[in-house]
Amino acid sequence: SSNRIFSVNGDGKETVTVGEEEIREVDAIPTRSSVTDPTAKKLKEELFSMASATKRGFSASRKEREQVRSIIYDLMKYNPTKEPAASYYTSTPNEPSGPSLSGKWTLIYTDAPDITSLDPSTSSLPSLLPSTAKLGRIGQECNPPFIKNVIEWEKPDWIPLYLPLVGTDSSSSTILQKVCCEASSSPTNPKIVNLKLVGLDLASGGTSSSSSSSSKNSDSFLETIQEVGLLPTLLNQNPIELRGVITLPFGTFEILYLDEELRIIKTGQNYLAVNVRQKGTEEWF
Repeated sequence: SSNRIFSVNGDGKETVTVGEEEIREVDAIPTRSSVTDPTAKKLKEELFSMASATKRGFSASRKEREQVRSIIYDLMKYNPTKEPAASYYTSTPNEPSGPSLSGKWTLIYTDAPDITSLDPSTSSLPSLLPSTAKLGRIGQECNPPFIKNVIEWEKPDWIPLYLPLVGTDSSSSTILQKVCCEASSSPTNPKIVNLKLVGLDLASGGTSSSSSSSSKNSDSFLETIQEVGLLPTLLNQNPIELRGVITLPFGTFEILYLDEELRIIKTGQNYLAVNVRQKGTEEWF
């Protein structure tokens, strides 16, 4: 890792040097690490820095992806959790006393093309999405026995705010797409999680001042539409849950590292995903 240099400046920016030539200044990802091993702590700091510098991996070069993979494989040697999938055991499910997979997580890095291709502005891969689609945050909700992959879609910049029914508050005019899976694990393979696809959810991602009111009158409803838009308002009132008659295999993933703040997994296709745990006011779904 001698070719990776990371330093935090006084303005809260990080200077990231890759090799001898490329230098970038990026927003530092705040950490709240409980890891005490100095080597593990340094590896986590490097991982957070690379995640920020490559914009969640979406703009990562091949060399940068290899560097992140190298950091992760070094860090996984310090994994403090022996049974990270314990809360998803089908035979004897239990909530471990240490770090748990359960909770809400936000993606900070991935090299999976099915995820990095979601942003038409950065992806070079073919996509079924319109070029004007605006990707927001990506996360995962782990609530045994389910795991929901959450994608936030923001209102495209090209839509004028003065148009009717589109909303004036862009930060609240978001829609959440949730792919719902049933997950399972076992003590014989405590790091492996098996997934079955069970359905799709659509919900409103933002909360307006009008919709947070307990009032259900028509004036409040119209004010919410004006603020966040028609579709987010309707989904806030009536979230959609689509469930199939049968479940379908949806792959597996292996938990490479899990502590109280950080989770790293490897998919069955050998792609990596790094997530940080949401806490308190950080929750967005």
